Amino acid sequence: MKTRLFAIMFAVAVFVGVNASTSRGQTSQSIQVDVPFAFTANKTIHPAGRYRIEPASDTRAVWRIRGSRIRRYEYLLATSLGGTPRGDLTVTFHQYGNKQFLAGFKTPSYEVSLPVSNREKKLRQGQEEALVRHAVINLETVTGGSR
Repeated sequence: MKTRLFAIMFAVAVFVGVNASTSRGQTSQSIQVDVPFAFTANKTIHPAGRYRIEPASDTRAVWRIRGSRIRRYEYLLATSLGGTPRGDLTVTFHQYGNKQFLAGFKTPSYEVSLPVSNREKKLRQGQEEALVRHAVINLETVTGGSR
């Protein structure tokens, strides 16, 4: 299990590194959202606060998230990616009791779903899921430079 996880993390790191070096001069969109509660993404519990989500690759298969009080990015691997969504810009969470998990987000160009963690799967067995949606407070389109 650890070997498989290491292999996946290594492949993602190589993929991000290759795409980061070729991303200059590209146009990308990033979103900002104020999350009023703590939530889990990638097995990490993030405190309530303002977060920025942006693509880490041109394919939009890898995204990165960073809180306003956190210096480093955390990478998110999309499980599904749809184009040209309609409706409001949103960040979606799954809620089980008082625990929230980042489930995905929607920009004008993409709708991204994120994988379900083992912890969320266990909570899902015993409780009913509630979807919590938060409106994006800012959408930026950045042109040029590295992302």
